[in-house]
Amino acid sequence: MKSRWGYFFGILAISGSMSLASGQSPLPDPVPVLAPAASNAVAPSTKDITGTATVIPATPIVAGGCLDTCLPRCNGGWSVGGGVYVMQPFFGSNPAFFTQRTVGGATVTHQQDFSSEISVAPLAYLGYTWANGWGIRGRWFEFTSSGSAGSPINSSTTVFDATSVLGALPAPAGTTATAIASSRMILSVYDLEATYARTFDQWSFLFSAGVRYAHLSQDYSISVTDAGANLGSVASSQTFNGLGPTLALEAHRQLGSSDFALYGSARGSLLFGTLDQDSSASPVIRGGSSSSTDVLPIGELEMGGEWGHTCERFRFSAQLGVVGQIWWGGGNASQGAYLNTINIGGLPPSSAGNFGFIGGVFRAGVSF
Repeated sequence: MKSRWGYFFGILAISGSMSLASGQSPLPDPVPVLAPAASNAVAPSTKDITGTATVIPATPIVAGGCLDTCLPRCNGGWSVGGGVYVMQPFFGSNPAFFTQRTVGGATVTHQQDFSSEISVAPLAYLGYTWANGWGIRGRWFEFTSSGSAGSPINSSTTVFDATSVLGALPAPAGTTATAIASSRMILSVYDLEATYARTFDQWSFLFSAGVRYAHLSQDYSISVTDAGANLGSVASSQTFNGLGPTLALEAHRQLGSSDFALYGSARGSLLFGTLDQDSSASPVIRGGSSSSTDVLPIGELEMGGEWGHTCERFRFSAQLGVVGQIWWGGGNASQGAYLNTINIGGLPPSSAGNFGFIGGVFRAGVSF
């Protein structure tokens, strides 16, 4: 009897388990866990409706929301770089000396100007930009240039220095004398400014505003020598130190999806400062000095091409362009607006004029 009940309950248990199983959905197969694709994996390709093969770019997301590891970081970063200006100075008036000769009973006055030469000016910049586009930047460049002028003279030629401090230099007795003049300019410029960067599609803009400090010194000298002997000489110098506001705008246009772009920039500055002048002469002991306030407006334009490439945390860049600057009222080496007291052959005394630069620029830097 017990064996029959055992056999009955066994059949009941098997039937119940089969009915429960038939009322449930089967369990899904386990999903395999795929390893992340390597960053250098080849992107899959598909075809559009025309049958042309197109590439679906692989753009893995990394921390911070930036695409890939070869794109700029999403948070702020530093930028540092340097380069050179290769510029030639131009002056509205840059006299070295004046000569007077009597030709056919008439007095002929000639102005001899300084020659100007191309010079290399180093430049550097350092800045930091936050993730919201605001930043701070420091810029510096220094330009040094020299000029010279000379002319053989004789006893029938009168030489006047361009500063009019001494007036007529001593006349030589023979025909082997020479008048030699030289000039030198040193210009140091420092900018400290706040910046703001914005990007629109393939355009990017950088606005900046801050303060500029400039130190400008110009030296002048002339001497008349005869057979190695110094018959007379004049030396003068002027120094300007100014501080004021500066504003600038830079625009960049990327060329397609390449690493190349076009850029342009414009800057305006207004410097308020002090102009100091000193002069001396021999063998007649004569000289003078003056100090006054002055205002120098400055305008700058620049345009050219640039290259930039980003890899991991670093972006490397280089620029090659043309640049032009104008310094209104910057004067010249023989400027003597406060020292001159005489006119030379009807010519007005040397006074404050404009000067400017034209040339090229090369920069290279890195952001990280």
